[in-house]
Amino acid sequence: METFSSARSLVRALAPQVPVTCLRPAAATRACQYFLDNFPGNTLYAVKTNPDPEILDAVYNAGIRRFDVASPSEIELVSARYADAEVCFMHPIKNRRVIAQAYHQYGVRTFALDSHE
Repeated sequence: METFSSARSLVRALAPQVPVTCLRPAAATRACQYFLDNFPGNTLYAVKTNPDPEILDAVYNAGIRRFDVASPSEIELVSARYADAEVCFMHPIKNRRVIAQAYHQYGVRTFALDSHE
């Protein structure tokens, strides 16, 4: 993986013709720290926004310990990487098998539900 000092330097060097992914873990850390310092509530990182391990590590190292997950693979990723993380299964539509797996296998206790039933 190549490293560039900015997105502009990447574009100048590569002149990409297709989309590229730029990881900025230091920027993620700064944003998380700012948010934690200025938001009085509980903070969750939505894994679906960027599940790259380098970004997840930056978020975790900044102090975020709650993760909003939307799939079994995201539950497994966060649970395997951070033993003390609180995994919150926030996708409102999921089947009973996946709910049971999240609860029993991974210890998930926070769920978003779309009905009382």
